[in-house]
Amino acid sequence: MARYALRLFSIAFAACIAAVTYVGDAITDVLTSLTRIAFDLYQPSARETLDLDRLVAPVAVLPKARSRFLSFVDRLRTHADYSAGHFDPGRMAA
Repeated sequence: MARYALRLFSIAFAACIAAVTYVGDAITDVLTSLTRIAFDLYQPSARETLDLDRLVAPVAVLPKARSRFLSFVDRLRTHADYSAGHFDPGRMAA
């Protein structure tokens, strides 16, 4: 008896999951078409885009914190052998 009830329960559970999946797909299709319509309707001109850009204050770019590695690389770049052309890191020694 319990075996038949378990089968009926699993069939009902599968039917509920199928229904939820079907409804979810339908909602996704409707929302996708609405957003596509909204984006197609709003095509700002160059003047409107520039006006929107001027509304927002520019973000201040903070200077990147210097690390020991970056200072090491800067020292290598300013080294006499590197800047004089005698040191080529991309070439194998002959």
